[in-house]
Amino acid sequence: MKLVFEIEPVEQARPRATRMGRGIRLYDPKKVSVYKKQLGMMCRFQYKQAPLAGPLLSLIHISEPTRLQLIS
Repeated sequence: MKLVFEIEPVEQARPRATRMGRGIRLYDPKKVSVYKKQLGMMCRFQYKQAPLAGPLLSLIHISEPTRLQLIS
């Protein structure tokens, strides 16, 4: 199985906190939460089979454009 996501990576920022009565609620910054939602939708679009079960081995390849590609 091969899944390819053509999306610009976003760094995982620290969660933010807000008071909710006597407790605290943690949440992701907007940029991170939008990225996670987009990535989830892309994954659901590409993988339409039943969820995988058992031990899994994954190979992750991340590539970024070089400076020459960005300039031209």
